[in-house]
Amino acid sequence: ASAGMMIVNKLVMRGSHLPITIVIIQMLFTVVTIVVVPGMRRAIRFGSARDVWRWTRAVPPLFALMLSTSMLALDHATMGAFIVVRNLAPVPALLSEAFIDRSLKIDLQTMLAMALSLAGVILYARNDLHSSPLGFLFMGINLCAAVLERLVQRTLIALDPIDVSKQGMMMINNGVGALLLVPLALSPTRFGELGHVHEIAAFDARQWALLLLSCINGVAISYAAIHLQKFVSASTLMVLANSNKFAVVAFGIFVLGESRSWQAVLG
Repeated sequence: ASAGMMIVNKLVMRGSHLPITIVIIQMLFTVVTIVVVPGMRRAIRFGSARDVWRWTRAVPPLFALMLSTSMLALDHATMGAFIVVRNLAPVPALLSEAFIDRSLKIDLQTMLAMALSLAGVILYARNDLHSSPLGFLFMGINLCAAVLERLVQRTLIALDPIDVSKQGMMMINNGVGALLLVPLALSPTRFGELGHVHEIAAFDARQWALLLLSCINGVAISYAAIHLQKFVSASTLMVLANSNKFAVVAFGIFVLGESRSWQAVLG
């Protein structure tokens, strides 16, 4: 689902100039899905107001920042560049998590694996890292937001758990996150999209199908990430998310004509 989401998002972005609006649509789709699907609706539980506030004040802002900068990065950089930069995420996640979770052990094999990831990023960057300055900025912000979001979620789900069901967490993340992004989408800044909203009405059947597929993928990723976070560390989850991205890089090379030098492929 994660690899498919990035490919579909890139294809949707090629037909519009609405990265923030698309993220808002995906978030609202997730909220509606939770409310409409009986099994998910029955599982909603918010527990105490204090626990709801602990989650709301920390996770949705990071979640919204992570998703929005992901779309903006895809709009200003190649998928290969974005994937390779995101491969750095387990390194700061692991080092930070070691201070939060004392049971987490960092051994020699783990350090060697992290060093190999870093070497791959450097090799790719030295040969075929294609991105605008804005693309680099959004990739950097996205990396930081992703690491912080996973660490906070891990803490509130497994280390210092709150009394909110997983479906409740999904609703808060996507509902509050969508509300936080609306002012940005309507702003008069260069990231405002009010002047481009008419592009949605011009979508053809293929673009609507891609948007729907991205929304379904968004539900699957949101559900899986929150449920996995109880059982695996934040750094492990980020490694799992990166491990399926070979398909994304291959799609970028062979379908979209992105970087194809042997050094970049090896990296």
